[in-house]
Amino acid sequence: VRRPGHHGGKSLIKLDTPDALRDLDVFAFDGTPFFLAEYVDYADSQGVYRKVRLAVVNGRPFIRHSLANDSWMVHASAREGKLMQQARFQQEEEALIAAFETDIRPWVEPITQKIQQLIPLQYFGMDVCIRPDNTLLLFELNVVMNMLAEIPKPMPPAMRTQYEMIKTALLRALFETVSAGRANG
Repeated sequence: VRRPGHHGGKSLIKLDTPDALRDLDVFAFDGTPFFLAEYVDYADSQGVYRKVRLAVVNGRPFIRHSLANDSWMVHASAREGKLMQQARFQQEEEALIAAFETDIRPWVEPITQKIQQLIPLQYFGMDVCIRPDNTLLLFELNVVMNMLAEIPKPMPPAMRTQYEMIKTALLRALFETVSAGRANG
């Protein structure tokens, strides 16, 4: 359950049992809407949860980052958590980012292009889990995801490359939109 407009895990709760319904008291039942979504356990066999953030510009996906956590709620703060402080998980993120263009983008791009056709947006972000069977578990699709902020210091080289690609694609899309607007009117 989550309140619309809240991000970073704010007002997000997981109800594991019918008794947990009492936890809904954190929400004001005053007509303010909230989202309900089915929880899908996406931990791997070691109990690690992974979330990948993708930027999609004109249907083309770019990987922004990949985070691992020992809890189901994976947010930017996970980078400071005990898993992402381990060299193994940092190397895993760097390897995934480095392999994205050749190994992941070819099967993800038809999915993002289809989404872009159904929801005609020039830009959106997606938080997903890339599953071992090359499917995506979608957590969130949003037009206001933070892609160019919250940059880890120092930024790994593979992440720097993707960051620059996202920035260039967003600026190109913005330029094309402004140019088309001028041409039309």
